[in-house]
Amino acid sequence: MTVTMRLEGSERLERALRELNEEAQKEVSNAIVATGLSLRGEVIKKYQRGPATGEVYEKYNPRRTHQASAPGEAPATDTGRLANSVVFDNLPQEPLAIEVRTDVQYGSWLEFGTRNIAPRPNWVPSIQEEEPKYKRRLEAALRRAAR
Repeated sequence: MTVTMRLEGSERLERALRELNEEAQKEVSNAIVATGLSLRGEVIKKYQRGPATGEVYEKYNPRRTHQASAPGEAPATDTGRLANSVVFDNLPQEPLAIEVRTDVQYGSWLEFGTRNIAPRPNWVPSIQEEEPKYKRRLEAALRRAAR
């Protein structure tokens, strides 16, 4: 699963920022990076901190007890593989874009569900929670750049 954040109208914004100065580009880029890092942290936190109110399983290799998430809850971490797979990347070819992703295939199965698994959304709610923060960061960056 990959979430790529691109500013709508980023071409126009880039042109406008070039007219302002290099500092303006840096301010906006910093706001985008901060948002990506925050999103990555939120996704990981939801995997690790539940709630987990689903079934309890005895697991082996290593032996452990695991309480699964219930449908509608973020997936509950067991081995930590999914949480550890969430990465943040700058996209050098696009200065106003970043990427937050997991390359673990079952991440999308858990997020959106399958024929046999009810959805356990984490990414979509995390993005929705991050959106107003992103707008505030971007507005603040543009205010600082316009000084």
